[in-house]
Amino acid sequence: MSITAQTRQRIGTAKVSELSGVPQATLRQWRRRNYGPDSHKLGGRHFYWLDEVTAFIEQAEQAS
Repeated sequence: MSITAQTRQRIGTAKVSELSGVPQATLRQWRRRNYGPDSHKLGGRHFYWLDEVTAFIEQAEQAS
């Protein structure tokens, strides 16, 4: 495992919703449509990398 992988923080859908203000149901829809921050699946559970979510939020704020 690389150092980068060890220092990255995984967060769940609830935390992404809290950080972004986007409802969890919308995040699930986005995941099915391949929109929004990249999600990953491990052991049957979806998670997001905090740095990717932060980048997505910043990009969305700049676009608006």
